[in-house]
Amino acid sequence: MTEREERGAAEETLALLRAYFDAFSNLYGIVPLYRALRIIRKQNPELELSDEAFLAMTEVIREEDHYYIIAGQEEIYEDAPETPPMKREIITEYLYAVDDFESYEELRQEQEGKPFYIPEKEELLRYEDDFFVEKPKEFLSMEAFLRDTVRLKRAKEVAENLLDAAAMNERDPDFILQETQRVAREKRPLLGREREEFFRLYTDLHDHTRLRENRGFTNAEMRAKTGGGSAEPIGY
Repeated sequence: MTEREERGAAEETLALLRAYFDAFSNLYGIVPLYRALRIIRKQNPELELSDEAFLAMTEVIREEDHYYIIAGQEEIYEDAPETPPMKREIITEYLYAVDDFESYEELRQEQEGKPFYIPEKEELLRYEDDFFVEKPKEFLSMEAFLRDTVRLKRAKEVAENLLDAAAMNERDPDFILQETQRVAREKRPLLGREREEFFRLYTDLHDHTRLRENRGFTNAEMRAKTGGGSAEPIGY
């Protein structure tokens, strides 16, 4: 391989790492570099990427502007020992930008001991898009209810907003209703059976939406792994 070809291959690998790092940030919120490398190698067996080359490219990415940082514990906690480079973490922006890493610590505790959900490469890299949220069939049920029963003109937009709320693990019924009215641009309250059905559908949607708290697994999938019971109702 010529020097020019080597440079081109390195740029291609760097672009691939950027795509994966964006996806990891959006799907998991927090992921250590050694885990990131393990996934990348498994999904790209043709890629000849040594630990040294990976860390060197990671240093390039660390100096760029992204909606995440790559940081060691000494950059988060006072008096923490220096983190080995491979144990630094990709940390999505909202976990540190607003509350000085309090959200990071909360998510880290939520994730402790849970496995990583690792979809196939094509599916995983869809999360490179900061706005991508996988739509389970429960999303279609919510959209149909809002369109056909509640008669909302903006049913799809409201359903998409509710999906985003579920992905952020939102469980506050008052906030959910307020957001529904805001996006729908309608003030008509949901009452009686209509309200009950709305929250039953939102509970199902929340239960089948991929969560950073579960390292990408849904609550339903986590319960299946642990033998847990049914979903806890929201807002009934």
